Amino acid sequence: MRSQDEYLAGLQDGRTVYYQGEPVIDLTAHPVLSTCAGHAAKAFGPAPTGVADTDWTAVGAHGAHSAYYRVPRSPEELLARARLIEGETASHLGQFNIVKAVGSDAMCALSALRHELEGQDGFDARANIEAFINRVQSEDLATVMAQTDARGDRSKRPGQQQNPNAYLRVVEERAEGVVVRGAKLHTTSTPYADEVIVFPTRAMRDGEEPFAIAFSIPAATKGIIMICRPVRESLDVFDNPISSRAFEIETTTIFDDVLVPWDRIFLHRQPSKAGLMARTFATYHRFTGLSYKPPLADLLIGVASVLARDNGVRGKAVVDTKLAEIINYVSVIRGCRTASAVDCVYWPDGEAMPAPVMTNAGKYFFAANFHNIAQLAQDIAGGLTVTAPARADFANPALRPHLDNVLRGETLDAAMRVVVFNILRDLTASELGGYNYVASLHGEGSMSAQLLAALGDYDVGVCEEMVLGIAQSAINEANWSQ
Repeated sequence: MRSQDEYLAGLQDGRTVYYQGEPVIDLTAHPVLSTCAGHAAKAFGPAPTGVADTDWTAVGAHGAHSAYYRVPRSPEELLARARLIEGETASHLGQFNIVKAVGSDAMCALSALRHELEGQDGFDARANIEAFINRVQSEDLATVMAQTDARGDRSKRPGQQQNPNAYLRVVEERAEGVVVRGAKLHTTSTPYADEVIVFPTRAMRDGEEPFAIAFSIPAATKGIIMICRPVRESLDVFDNPISSRAFEIETTTIFDDVLVPWDRIFLHRQPSKAGLMARTFATYHRFTGLSYKPPLADLLIGVASVLARDNGVRGKAVVDTKLAEIINYVSVIRGCRTASAVDCVYWPDGEAMPAPVMTNAGKYFFAANFHNIAQLAQDIAGGLTVTAPARADFANPALRPHLDNVLRGETLDAAMRVVVFNILRDLTASELGGYNYVASLHGEGSMSAQLLAALGDYDVGVCEEMVLGIAQSAINEANWSQ
């Protein structure tokens, strides 16, 4: 397994990255993007505090490798994966570290689908998948997922778009591979990946063969252009206790006629398999969502309780019931996660996949209610969440005595109290806070997608039979003589 220094050195390979319209020469030295690089690097090296070595490292054919890249084959291994993701997130200020987690969701899906993807013309999909898994495990690679297309007019199919680049597609086949053109949006942490995995974003139909493409390719491949979303650049740790030290970067990833070799392709010209790939990945990915969200909720519980106590209202029913609602929120998420692991389903080669209905129900619950728990924490805390003075004010010797005098609480001095407020602001009312709101709604797929996935996997027929059985028995027992 690689050290953090080895991982960071690997990022200096000439990959094409832009931030605020300017090329980034060295991600590890950039004034903003280096923070993301340092956050990503924590997925390498020894286990962080709070994560057991047995959950951090697995043993496979190549010896020890990251447990992120262990394909689960039992409820116990799914629960170990959940502990790994939650534990690492909690150790990094409640901020998810994506550079192994989401790529390994895709890897789990690929392993599960090996038997489904065999028999494609021109390449050996199963061999490509197995080689990819071996490479990721043995080389301890950072992997990210690029799935969501721009999609253009949502009412039209991929081949009906006025803009042909609304969906990533194959534009040419060559002896050495295929050429792809288009883009993938919302590709989290792509500049910090060794491998970029590409899946179809939706189900495809006959006639949409060019869009039914899945592969993995090095991030530094010619023609891949990563345009990073700008973030708030005030990275003072007093004012931004979370985002100054750990955050993810989102990227629009352009594929400008990128050549993908045949031995890196998993799906090509089989539109009937595109939807299955998307759904299988989504199930693993939403289970990951149920694993990384609890630490953020725990931070909201902690900050709300600390400030309620400092405000002298901890123990008051009107406050404690709000705090209990946040606890209920995180407990339901953890319960859905556990249930989905215990009731997992198995693929033909033995891979364990979280139960789709419970996974989607849990993910929908966390998306639908995150704004509410943030509101509850803000309500408990008070208006200083967004009106507190800055570090520069505390650093001014003429102002510090006044601030120390008026802003101290029942248990905290003024500076400590303001930093606690700043934690809440950073999580819910800053650039990072806005990101958390939108990512909770749209991360791991839309809420509608989660509802429809649960509907598709739930045995509604049994429910119908129950109703019709009751109706039939009522008819049979009815007194028809009157």
